[in-house]
Amino acid sequence: MLAVDHSTPESRLIASVRKLCSPLDPIPSGIEPNIPELHGIRAVLFDVYGTLFVSHSGDIGTTSSEACETSFRQALAACGITSNDTEVPLYISRFGELNREQREALHQEGIDFPEMDVVEIWQQLLGELMASHRIRLPQWGADRPEALIRQLAVEYEYRLNPAWPMPGLESTLDSLHLGGIKYGIISNAQFYSPLLFTALAGKSSKELGFQESLVIWSYEHRAVKPSAILFEQASDRLEFIHGISANETLFVGNDKLKDVWAASQHGMKTALFAGDSRSLRLHESDQRCTGFTPDLTITDLTQLVDSLGLPHSY
Repeated sequence: MLAVDHSTPESRLIASVRKLCSPLDPIPSGIEPNIPELHGIRAVLFDVYGTLFVSHSGDIGTTSSEACETSFRQALAACGITSNDTEVPLYISRFGELNREQREALHQEGIDFPEMDVVEIWQQLLGELMASHRIRLPQWGADRPEALIRQLAVEYEYRLNPAWPMPGLESTLDSLHLGGIKYGIISNAQFYSPLLFTALAGKSSKELGFQESLVIWSYEHRAVKPSAILFEQASDRLEFIHGISANETLFVGNDKLKDVWAASQHGMKTALFAGDSRSLRLHESDQRCTGFTPDLTITDLTQLVDSLGLPHSY
């Protein structure tokens, strides 16, 4: 068990992520890997949920209504928030409405695939519930509302969608590092997504060798994949900061449309991660995917090392 410091707000959130997550094994998808040698790759960008981490529900924010209600009740209780249990479905419904309203407002501003900010949504929801006397906050939460909101968001998300490092995660990153490959992230995410690395892998993304300039989280740009906003941001940073072109970059993700096809539209080489049937998204009825073949199909992260001709790190 990794020791986690509890002395700061972030360390307490990290401790909560560790408490709520336990080992998850990927479920084989039955897809055959296709691992030709790729030459000239200087950078690798990864998706997070379903690629670097096993995701219980397959992706961030996707689960059944019954699981949502149970997790919502447990999260409120864990934070010391008192409420009427029978009204929880109404709270969840309002959460969804606020999500849709926020995305629609961003769409009106011209963002092609809008991303919500979960902190703003929780803040608005709790404000409404307090104003209508439907909930009562604990004293610590009333004194530190921002900390309460973040704690509640973590308690809800990782009850609903626990995660665990994908097998081969750290050894694959070590091999990329030793091979002089720059690596980063483009992922649909919220503020709690980066906490997964420290909480479950024992090191921050920076400590694992991810280039900070190449780590792109959807919530920071208010757009989700397959938005061009995220991939253009990555391409610009690759070129202007690292002198790496898109065709020298490999994108690895579990969603054939939002990850792989989208990256290909920006000139990147692509690898479909098909290592877990929970999260594999093939979009077989989508025309953009039916005639499209990724450069690689892998079922284990370490297969990237073979394709790039790098030595394995054990």
